[in-house]
Amino acid sequence: MILTELEKAVLEAMCQVAPRDGEELEAQLRSVRVKSRDNSGVGFFTALEPERSRKAVSVKVVEGVWANIKGFQDPMAFVLFLKDGFVDILEGAAIRDSTFGVDFSTVVFEIHAA
Repeated sequence: MILTELEKAVLEAMCQVAPRDGEELEAQLRSVRVKSRDNSGVGFFTALEPERSRKAVSVKVVEGVWANIKGFQDPMAFVLFLKDGFVDILEGAAIRDSTFGVDFSTVVFEIHAA
């Protein structure tokens, strides 16, 4: 599976807000594959599989990225979790909106980063 446009935009913004290791994180994301996706009804989880030949990074969590999703009352918040220095899970969390039935590959969005 490949990344959706929303996932790509969020991950690109994550590289900009990463406290350190932004370039190495960006290198990992260039070749990342999607292992699985789960829409929980209050957001989604995308399990990622990076190319392990890239350099591991020291950061464990990257946050500070939001997206306004057309039709949602509130922005979604995003967190990128890393395991052993490699990207692992992208979590998108809705505040009050249900995500049941939402196809995140087709949503209209606007990214915001801290």
